Amino acid sequence: ADYAEVPMASATTTNIDSPPSETDNSHASYWRKMLKSYEKRNASLERRRSALVERVRFMECTLPSLLVGAAASAACGRQEAVEGHRRKTSEDTAKLAARKT
Repeated sequence: ADYAEVPMASATTTNIDSPPSETDNSHASYWRKMLKSYEKRNASLERRRSALVERVRFMECTLPSLLVGAAASAACGRQEAVEGHRRKTSEDTAKLAARKT
């Protein structure tokens, strides 16, 4: 058997075979990237949170006036409906009175 063609275990590069400084740099680089991506994500979430807080505050400020406006509109609509019903009723009463005479 020709042993020159058989790959040796030491020919492959692993962290064990690498010098300590190379291994430390790759781990440090990995954690730097992880930290950077975490910070970016955190900043993005904080921006979104701020935007949502601003929207909620705006809604809290405008909601009471919207509700008052809606209530006034509904009351006005009910009042017009009542007046319309009264008009119709009085017209019907007048027509009935005219028929009887």
